[in-house]
Amino acid sequence: MDVMRRQKEAQYLYLRDGKYYFRMIIPERFRSLYDNLTEIKQSLKTSDKREALKKHHQILSEFYKRTSPVSDTADVSSITGYVPSEDELERAIRAW
Repeated sequence: MDVMRRQKEAQYLYLRDGKYYFRMIIPERFRSLYDNLTEIKQSLKTSDKREALKKHHQILSEFYKRTSPVSDTADVSSITGYVPSEDELERAIRAW
């Protein structure tokens, strides 16, 4: 595995005092989904890198599910506060 891939694979993973932590800055547009927090920071409660990587990927996966407007778990209206009418949807589809 090359260096760039390894860096990207664990870009939010940090080792501190022998334990791994996850730390990610939350983009401004998603902060309302996280009670206006500016970052996700938590201990992964392990010193094993393999276990830390698994937990790292689980947290990232949950973040992407929560912030994706087309995910099964996210309702677009809960993210944007706006629900388009049927006419607006039809016009958008025709324009597309």
